[in-house]
Amino acid sequence: MSSSLSAKLIETARHSFIYGISTALPAAVGFVLIPLYTQYLLPKEYGILTLLTITMYIFSAIFGMGLTSALFRSYYDYKNEDERKTVISTTFYVLLLSAFNVSVFGFFLSPAFSKLLFNTPKYDSFLRLTFFTCSLILLEGIVYAVYRAKKWSKRYAVFNIGFFFLKMVVIIGLVVIAKKGLYGVVLGKFFSTLVITIPLLFTIRKEIKFRFYFYEARIQLRYGIPLIFVSLAGVVLIWSDRYLLKLYSNLSEVGLYSLGYQFGMILNIVIIEPFKLIFQPMSLEIRNDENARQFFCKMLTYLAFITILLSLGISLLSKDILRIISDRSYWEAYKVVPIICLSYIIFAAMQPIGMGPFFKRKTYYYSYTFGIGAIINIILNLIFIPKYGMIGAAFTTLIAYFVMVLFTYIISMKLYYVSYEWGRIVKEIICAVFIYLIGARIQTGNVWINIFLKIVIVLLFPVLLIPMKFYQELEKKKISEMWKIYSPAMLILNKRK
Repeated sequence: MSSSLSAKLIETARHSFIYGISTALPAAVGFVLIPLYTQYLLPKEYGILTLLTITMYIFSAIFGMGLTSALFRSYYDYKNEDERKTVISTTFYVLLLSAFNVSVFGFFLSPAFSKLLFNTPKYDSFLRLTFFTCSLILLEGIVYAVYRAKKWSKRYAVFNIGFFFLKMVVIIGLVVIAKKGLYGVVLGKFFSTLVITIPLLFTIRKEIKFRFYFYEARIQLRYGIPLIFVSLAGVVLIWSDRYLLKLYSNLSEVGLYSLGYQFGMILNIVIIEPFKLIFQPMSLEIRNDENARQFFCKMLTYLAFITILLSLGISLLSKDILRIISDRSYWEAYKVVPIICLSYIIFAAMQPIGMGPFFKRKTYYYSYTFGIGAIINIILNLIFIPKYGMIGAAFTTLIAYFVMVLFTYIISMKLYYVSYEWGRIVKEIICAVFIYLIGARIQTGNVWINIFLKIVIVLLFPVLLIPMKFYQELEKKKISEMWKIYSPAMLILNKRK
């Protein structure tokens, strides 16, 4: 491993850590507020909140037209800062018009959507606020795309962390103090998004000019429109099972499944999305370097290591944590957590193994892949949900993600070949299965003792890889150097000095 490759890996890890903190907090609001929701909302109301969230994601995907991704991709095709500002400005004005359209659309059609989703028009005000929030999210997207392109990870972190605390305070105030219930959650999301969007746009005011480049707009739309289908397919993959659970079961099971899915989504919030935010700009910068393929190879191995380790902790601890933070009526949600975690371990591989279409601007391949995954997801959900409920929905997600990542790998290898370390990844999987089987048997009757013992078991994961000869010599050397610097004994000794 060359010094330049090590530097790139370290830079990726550093930015991923910053993005991880900043994206995890706002995205984790729904998880952090689980004790609040389970005390102040019925499982049925939690199911309604889930369907409102799905609706927001669907319309964000349609009206966003993949333009933030297109902006991000076009940005690196220009070297001149003035030209880059023209690209940003072009995207901004298109999205501004799109945000206006989604607000108008939602304002007039919310009663019809309420009747369609909930068999009653009484939730039209909830849906209007959801559509208004969606329009603000479209404008937020261009700001964060600019931050990513310029690698302003610290600024990204400041606003996201601020957004987290603002949303927490507003929602808690409206639900607990003002006693607004479910409406308080929806109103809180809209108000906090509005408050944060205004200063966000102000921070990129110097990047936006009174210019509109029609040629660049066509390029971005040609690149971005296929991504609409990718986003919609992603919504189907993640959220369609809630609609079908409502159809074949009830809103209470939708609430239970959504809660269990929240635990599995921790992996996406803490690891996958932050990694994606820095990995894409980094990969564009180094794609023509001599050691680029080695970089992608190592990234998959290390990403698998981190996602497996975190998934073990989430899967083994979820049952005990639910007993601490939620009402008894929500405890059964733990059953789907390991399955969802495994799904996201597989999905995490999409980034390092799927760069070929991204580099070649052939985004329609992503449409094919996600489309296949979405179709498989719907078909299997229709088969398994009526028989097995939320467990069937969880296994359907797992199967769809596996097929989707397999197709991505096959396509990408034809466009940009990389030889990955599959032998080392298999060792990680074998070790993880062994640890999970042991940890799942721990039941002492005391949740706090369970949690302590399971944490110890999970932390054995990197240790058990040693006799399996997983670590390479340079990695052993790096680990040894870090241990000498950051071990508890050395930290105490350095503090005394």
